[in-house]
Amino acid sequence: MRTHLHRRKFIEYLRSCNGLGYYQYPFPIASLYLFGDDTTLRFAFFGCALMDGRDLAAQFVEARTRSIDRAVRFLDAYLEKKPGMLPSLDLSRYTEKQRKVYRALSETKFGVVTSYNELAVRAAMPGAARFVGSCMADNIFPVFIPCHRVLPSSGGIGDYSGGIEIKRFLLQHEGVL
Repeated sequence: MRTHLHRRKFIEYLRSCNGLGYYQYPFPIASLYLFGDDTTLRFAFFGCALMDGRDLAAQFVEARTRSIDRAVRFLDAYLEKKPGMLPSLDLSRYTEKQRKVYRALSETKFGVVTSYNELAVRAAMPGAARFVGSCMADNIFPVFIPCHRVLPSSGGIGDYSGGIEIKRFLLQHEGVL
């Protein structure tokens, strides 16, 4: 997620959502902030990428809505290395091509990694590795849409919007590193 470019846009989007609550999930390496209403998870991010904690509390109601409860159950299962039921994610902000990439990525199982090129092929977009990389950078649902499982074919673990330490933790947790 390119929060430095889209900070204002995301805050405006979140303010426009009715019945929105947020919850600070105590992920082992960094807090994962969840925003959702009773039907859909709207946004998730590690740390206070958009604003500091005081601004967050002043502008949004800390409340565990139904979608946040489902997200918490999913994250609890993830940390226990068990399958969990993915909460409903609001993908309306994405194009159909981006959603196609995210659907293909969602088929990548726990403990399995893929490359940008491989994911482009699986999404029926051969040669679109750069587009896939752009989709990973724009992912507003870390862990839920597992962009941490996408690695450069040149080696290494690549970048991560939440920070390289978080990506390393997720890959170690899944037994990849």
